[in-house]
Amino acid sequence: MLKIVNKASQLMRAAPPRGGARGGKVRTGADQRSLGERNGRAYRWTAAAACTILVLLAVAMTRVFTSLPACNDNATREIVRRIIADKKIKPGPFGEVKMLAATRSERLCAARMNHPGGVFNLRYRIDWRGWAPQVAIIDLSAQAKIEDAQLQDIKAAADEFLALAKEAHLTGRPPRQSEPRVRLLLDRIFDLAKIEGAPLAAEDIAKATEWFAIGDRVGTVYILAGTGLSKLAELPATAAGQQQTRRNVADFAPEFARYLDFQVKLAGLVADAELAQTSAENDAPRGLDQARTLLTETVMGELTTLAYDGLNDEWRHQRLALLRPVVRKNNKLLTPEQAQKLRDHTFKVTSYVHDPSVQEVLKALADSFAPQ
Repeated sequence: MLKIVNKASQLMRAAPPRGGARGGKVRTGADQRSLGERNGRAYRWTAAAACTILVLLAVAMTRVFTSLPACNDNATREIVRRIIADKKIKPGPFGEVKMLAATRSERLCAARMNHPGGVFNLRYRIDWRGWAPQVAIIDLSAQAKIEDAQLQDIKAAADEFLALAKEAHLTGRPPRQSEPRVRLLLDRIFDLAKIEGAPLAAEDIAKATEWFAIGDRVGTVYILAGTGLSKLAELPATAAGQQQTRRNVADFAPEFARYLDFQVKLAGLVADAELAQTSAENDAPRGLDQARTLLTETVMGELTTLAYDGLNDEWRHQRLALLRPVVRKNNKLLTPEQAQKLRDHTFKVTSYVHDPSVQEVLKALADSFAPQ
């Protein structure tokens, strides 16, 4: 090998410059330097291209041998928590994590996250950003929850109130919210602020209906005050039997307003939750009929109350201001028969009130029950 190389070297030294014997131009030193510079640039370009190819190859090999994190991966959870915390929301534990779709370069995930007073429904995407995977939240919707401890506190407050009111059906003097202790109890029973900021979680509909029943027991104290009867079912359906209860609504209007507003808002929240569940499942949930009945009876009861004498028109306007958006939002939950029943009853109540402004609102409400 060494000899061959030496002979080749001699031959190369002996070879005349290209074109030199035939009148060709011999390259000068300047030409040779210029050629060298061009060769250097070509080398640098080639080296840069090679580096780029190597980088892309490294990225490709990294993605081949390093898969995206799982939806339920600890690192993924931590990133999602940080994103939520940046939104000034206190994150809680994950639940019901599942993968919705997946390719080699992307994963779509869904999960639920508990937070104080509610739960978040999450949808997030995991994909590549350069060499590293990234997580982005693409949907974040909150749902309100009724905590077990909250429901127990409501029950305890109701029990304490009912103990104070045990003789009200005989004496005609139920506990009044002008008393600080009673006001605090009514706050605990009728205040829905903790669950009004977001749709009610479907799994808590049963708790909401239980809460509704607790509030109904408390409100009934004001209806039966002085009647001598401790149960609403015992009240005779005669004009004489109804006279005392109608007078009670006017006499205890501040407390009765809280009771009615509580019923309307909670029946609306239950109806809204059932509608959302029906839409999500494309099927009628088992509680749909109960929610319809609850909403229909609540609206009927409130409308009937507006016809009672002794109530001022401002009080009626306040009740209607709350009732109208609830009806408008959940009207499609009602069957045609229920909607027609409420429409007819609204017109009937309109004939009992005298203030034109209240009549106008009632007529608009009646029109909202028309077939959609």
